[in-house]
Amino acid sequence: MGWNYRVVKRVIRDEPEYGIKEVYYNSQNGTIETWTRDYMEPYGNTIRELIEDINLMLEAVLHKPILEEKNGILIEIKEE
Repeated sequence: MGWNYRVVKRVIRDEPEYGIKEVYYNSQNGTIETWTRDYMEPYGNTIRELIEDINLMLEAVLHKPILEEKNGILIEIKEE
């Protein structure tokens, strides 16, 4: 199963919020299987690992479509 970071929107009490989550994909067909419940923070055991984690998060913010968590699934959305 592969994974990557993705920006995920969710609405709590009619207020949208955005954060980065780890999203895991089915290796056979690429569909989303699961994702982390909480938003992620950059982390590394070394400065180099921390920088790499931040770069992976930036990749999600700058180059990947936003996903919305709704009714127990993640769907790609178009943000204006």
